[in-house]
Amino acid sequence: MDNKRVIYIILFFLFTFFSIKFFETAIRDYNITNENNFVSANIIENGNCGTSGGTIKVKYNDKLYTLAIRRSDCINAKFSIGDDIKVLYSKRYNYLILDDSGVMTELVMSFFFFLLPLYCLIKIIKK
Repeated sequence: MDNKRVIYIILFFLFTFFSIKFFETAIRDYNITNENNFVSANIIENGNCGTSGGTIKVKYNDKLYTLAIRRSDCINAKFSIGDDIKVLYSKRYNYLILDDSGVMTELVMSFFFFLLPLYCLIKIIKK
């Protein structure tokens, strides 16, 4: 077995694992959005702004949750400590998301991400 084939096999398993995780997250967020259960959560901490976004910590029902926010919202300080924000909550997942979290984009991206392991599999079979 040549080195390229070994690399493609490793990449196949790696990409398959991450694509499944990405898809599970997208489905969870899609289901939460469909439940349409809006609640009010209190911002208790602003996280760090990174290159792809940031985080905020909120409190809902005496539990702490970390929410991902867009980079522009982080840079522009859209969220302030002490503010109440409207979020979507799911009892089934015990999870909060922002109502503008781009759920459909996540679903589309997760389907495209499945193409990477498929590409690796084709390269393995062709050799």
